[in-house]
Amino acid sequence: MRLIAIRLSLRLLAWLPLPVNHALGGVIGWLFYLIPNNVKNTTLVNLSLCMPGLTNSEKKKLARRSLIE
Repeated sequence: MRLIAIRLSLRLLAWLPLPVNHALGGVIGWLFYLIPNNVKNTTLVNLSLCMPGLTNSEKKKLARRSLIE
């Protein structure tokens, strides 16, 4: 049932114009940043490993922009 719901959702999204899909992606990325989850934590850990010179606020800002994009 879950697979059917995912397929149906993807088919519906395919009919939307590209700017609408971009906007939806931005909203989903923004939610990924706001809600504590593994994606946000992994992004912050990767930024800490790859860019140790950044401050915490710079890492959070870059993580937010990355997830929204």
